[in-house]
Amino acid sequence: MRQLALALLLLLSASVSTFLLHRQTLSYGFDYDDYHFVRPYSRAELIAAFDGPWDPSGIERPYYRPLTISFYAARFEMLGINATAHHLLSLALFSLAAALAGWFALRLTASVLVALLTTLIYVLHPAMPYSLVAWVTNQMHLLESIVVLTALIWWHAVHTRGIGWWLPLLGFAVAAFLIKEDGIMLLPSILVLHGMCRRLGDAGVRPAPREFIAAAVLLAVLLIGVRGWALAHAASDRRPPAGVALTNYVHGLNGVLRLVPADRRWQLAASWFVSLGPLTALVTWRRLSRDARVAMSGGLAIALMFNLPFVFITKAEQMHLVALGIVLLLAGACAGLLQAAPGWIVRSGIALACAAGFASLGAVARDITRDFDPYGPIVLAHDDIVRAWAAVPADLREYLARKRLPGAAQ
Repeated sequence: MRQLALALLLLLSASVSTFLLHRQTLSYGFDYDDYHFVRPYSRAELIAAFDGPWDPSGIERPYYRPLTISFYAARFEMLGINATAHHLLSLALFSLAAALAGWFALRLTASVLVALLTTLIYVLHPAMPYSLVAWVTNQMHLLESIVVLTALIWWHAVHTRGIGWWLPLLGFAVAAFLIKEDGIMLLPSILVLHGMCRRLGDAGVRPAPREFIAAAVLLAVLLIGVRGWALAHAASDRRPPAGVALTNYVHGLNGVLRLVPADRRWQLAASWFVSLGPLTALVTWRRLSRDARVAMSGGLAIALMFNLPFVFITKAEQMHLVALGIVLLLAGACAGLLQAAPGWIVRSGIALACAAGFASLGAVARDITRDFDPYGPIVLAHDDIVRAWAAVPADLREYLARKRLPGAAQ
């Protein structure tokens, strides 16, 4: 009963905070890639997505994402081109992902405080508007996040059991990869987290089953091979030089971990908060509770592992799983500092600093969401590009033209 109450509390917290911060997206329309993904799909197109690139029109880069296309097809059958319904679905899925993030934090640390902070920071973090909340195309990231978080929760629930309980993780890994390629890092991340739990003294934790490790390696080779076969005739980017790869890796991590460059209102304050919070916790590491240390270590491990695929190219709208790790790192730091504070005066000061930091995160996230205002300069510039795409139906191109008429916004 207590577990159910905590799950409902996390879901309620996620839903309320998501609606309060991002409800304005319900009045937004479609943007950019939405105009050739929000459409009906034939059975032939769905089948072709399993042995070819996800976008045969060539507008998008040649990626292998067959489950994403299947999701888009099912979504259109349910919602059509009702933009409000699509954004409502985004908010619902985002609330679920935030609640699952909190539940994973609760499983990992057994701390209600860390779990609640994880859910709250997940909603507030400025990496989320582009990658998860405001852009309909990126519902694939929401789907992937839900699969990854469910897999992490399953891992922790069975990590002290035998090999049979570990095998469903292989299915989660396949699903995550077929949604988006960075899902390949799910199983390596789980193995790193498992080793971390053993090092931090989690009672009863044995090494990961050797059979599972072997199966994970074989599965990774198989998935990469299938992707290579499916995209064999599609143009693809070459491997970047080592210097470029390192620059991409550091740039992507910096953007989520430190929120730099701080070029928006309140972003400098948010950047100082997310930088100094974990650093202060690291300085006082020995005074932190085990729960806080596990959250920080696990969060950093997730961020570092899921950032690896972005050595090829880094985009702010693709950092949702890296942001998951940073959220857990920040939640552990805040909870640890609050618990380790010597006396109510210091604890009150830390609580006020955290509240101010959370407010700055939310202010930046809300400002970023405004980039998707249907009559804002960014979306209107995208509209001009989209109107030239042959894959966009004529009636939608006509709609885009009408957006330019005087008084259209009213």
